[in-house]
Amino acid sequence: MGCFFIHKNYRPLDSVGPQYEDWLDKKDSGEGDENMDLSRILGDIENKDELIRQIEAELGKEFVPRTEFNAKNTEVKSLEKQLGELNSSMDALAKEKGTHEQVVQELTGKVKNYETASLKTRVAHELGIPLDLAGRLTGEDEKQIREDAEMLAKLIDRKPAPPPLRSNEPQATGGKDSAYKALLNSLKGE
Repeated sequence: MGCFFIHKNYRPLDSVGPQYEDWLDKKDSGEGDENMDLSRILGDIENKDELIRQIEAELGKEFVPRTEFNAKNTEVKSLEKQLGELNSSMDALAKEKGTHEQVVQELTGKVKNYETASLKTRVAHELGIPLDLAGRLTGEDEKQIREDAEMLAKLIDRKPAPPPLRSNEPQATGGKDSAYKALLNSLKGE
């Protein structure tokens, strides 16, 4: 059995017959790979069948025909492209999710502020504190706000307004006492 050595500067076009000249061009472009097999490549070499068996035995189960390789390679490339697209869409969705979470946090904070302001107003009204002072109440929950409002209510003097010194009601004109009342009112005014 002979041994084959291929020199690094070996050019197949120099020694290939005319039936294989277009094969090299097709090989570079990816065409014609489905018809590649060892018996066609080896042509009329003596012991071709034995050589093919030895090559196949050496390659064993790891041998993958070129057509299968090209199909798998094409599939891998399309899956890699799909993976890239999915990763980019996932990144976009993650960014969008982050902005949505930020908006939710902002809105939650606003709702909490409105609820707290409403609670302060209600407690101030219940304890008779002027609404202008309701915003000054402190606390996180109703219990704390109510305690603060009770302390503020003690400081605020809630006496009823004194009655007016003189009646603002219109005087009834006519009657037997009206002349005396008019005389009396004119004397008080002096």
